[in-house]
Amino acid sequence: MIDDPSARTIPNPVPDPELIPPALDLSRPELTEVMDRYQTRSVAVPAVRRPVALVVRRPGLPTDALKRALTDEGWAVQTCDGPAVSACPLMVGEPCDLRERADIAVVYVDKRAPSTVTSTLPRLRCASHLASPGVIAIEASIQSPAFTDHSVVVGGLRDPGTIIGAIRRLLVGARNR
Repeated sequence: MIDDPSARTIPNPVPDPELIPPALDLSRPELTEVMDRYQTRSVAVPAVRRPVALVVRRPGLPTDALKRALTDEGWAVQTCDGPAVSACPLMVGEPCDLRERADIAVVYVDKRAPSTVTSTLPRLRCASHLASPGVIAIEASIQSPAFTDHSVVVGGLRDPGTIIGAIRRLLVGARNR
């Protein structure tokens, strides 16, 4: 028998619709349990808030380098002129919104200033507030960082990198307690 190429039939590339099985409806209630195993549901991811640093400066004291360094490290920086310049709610026993929202406070204190209600004491009260850890930057000092449970004292003449390093170490210590 000789095979005749013209006698061959070419199959139809389009299948007969009656031979196509119906599509599987994956939304059927009886398939919910099975589908839940294999489908990922979209989960709302909470927005990550940048940590907030409060810099309580003294009039005439440049703090731009520290604020810039904190911003470069990912901190949102807020500033306050301190209790002697502005009406400080901490001095009248009220909560301070700036201090309450801050994850860290850097408070500049002049150790040569008299310890009066308008000078050093209100600043130390702000720095020691328990809302968040505090960094007490002693003006006109190059003191190395000295840590307590909730604060660090560092020389205000130290470069911003030293102050930020002290902040990191203070916060790591606070997390490990």
